[in-house]
Amino acid sequence: IGFAIGDMSTLIRAAGMRAAADALRAHGVAIEPLMDRLQIPRAALSDEELRISLPAYAQLLELGSEAADCPDLGMEIAERQDISILGPIAIGMQNASTVGEAMQVACRFLHAHSSGIRLSLHADTPLPGQTSMRMALVTPGWLSRRQLLDLCLADAHHFMAFLAQTLPPAIEVTLPHTALAAPERYAECFGHPVEFGRARAEVIVPSAFLEQSLSGAVAA
Repeated sequence: IGFAIGDMSTLIRAAGMRAAADALRAHGVAIEPLMDRLQIPRAALSDEELRISLPAYAQLLELGSEAADCPDLGMEIAERQDISILGPIAIGMQNASTVGEAMQVACRFLHAHSSGIRLSLHADTPLPGQTSMRMALVTPGWLSRRQLLDLCLADAHHFMAFLAQTLPPAIEVTLPHTALAAPERYAECFGHPVEFGRARAEVIVPSAFLEQSLSGAVAA
């Protein structure tokens, strides 16, 4: 598969590379040849502050999924990592007063983790008393990014669960693409059935859930 090497217009911290490597290794696939093919520096496996191309990372996930015959690779990676991959943003989130404030910190500062990942909260959407958490990727239109979107939305969902210390009581979970893995696998990951082929990637929760206080703050 060809790739526009050198596309560094949108970047991501390499903090998630170790979980990706571990997930692929568990399926008998070495990540290094894929990294070489996409010209992602091998230093990304050890330096989490290194910035790498987001389109290259998205392509890595697609190629890795195919090589490992693992259609749920994005979700598996999300299950292998925690909020600490966000670095300083995670500290700010954990020092917020409520779950909603913590997620707003993520929305406001996620650009420091990646210039191509957008997280937003929409109050009273789609109905009063509900809040939509939406994930969007700023990547070239030709680029397949389904694994990356699965990963990012699952990460955001898991971070919210970690902050609340309970599974978010999702009202609806949607993704814009068709199911890559069995729908049951998505339901297991998100704790709720996922609707596919919808307008956007989002998790809708009761607004009251976001008003829950965090159980404890974390010192910097």
